[in-house]
Amino acid sequence: MCRPVTDAGFILLADQREQIIDHARREAPYECCGLISANEAGVAVTVHEMTNILHSKVTFEMDPEEQLAVMTELKDSDVLHLAAIYHSHPRNAAYPSAIDLNLGGYGNLLHLIVSLADEEPDLRAFRIRDGGCEEASLLVVA
Repeated sequence: MCRPVTDAGFILLADQREQIIDHARREAPYECCGLISANEAGVAVTVHEMTNILHSKVTFEMDPEEQLAVMTELKDSDVLHLAAIYHSHPRNAAYPSAIDLNLGGYGNLLHLIVSLADEEPDLRAFRIRDGGCEEASLLVVA
């Protein structure tokens, strides 16, 4: 069980939320994955869709060349940074799986999970550390 929300949150634009959901729907029944860059205020700027090279229904691994391209782009930016990763759960809840927890998270990066298990997609944010998780505040704005 994840601990409740304790942070100030992450701001995602409604169009970016829809982009993540569309990515998940296109890749279903496999998990999709990607990166999100943000500005210094913690507002998402770009959703970078990645290829899940595992083509798996239960886990993901981002294409390393695509990751490198995004990291190189962000390294040269004075205003953007890597803020979050995301992936989908095509048939399960938007909650970290045992596999997600065992991967141990990605440092201080936020981890967004989109679920397609119900008719209405569910997108939630977490911080995953040391085999545990904490739900994070996710604000979607127009």
